[in-house]
Amino acid sequence: MDRLYEEMKDSLGYVTVQDLRKELGMTLEEFMDTFYDYVKSNYELIPGGKEGFVIGGEMYGIIRRKK
Repeated sequence: MDRLYEEMKDSLGYVTVQDLRKELGMTLEEFMDTFYDYVKSNYELIPGGKEGFVIGGEMYGIIRRKK
């Protein structure tokens, strides 16, 4: 996943969860089952997007690698 993130990120380091998941060929359920804890530990969650992590009723569907 990290390698694909590096290929897909924009100039600010952002990638949408939806685009990353689709590129991996996974359903949202498969992506979350596999990468939920990893993404929360290693990436910043940014509000927005159409799918992703719902926290406190807000959608966080954009990620950026933590520095």
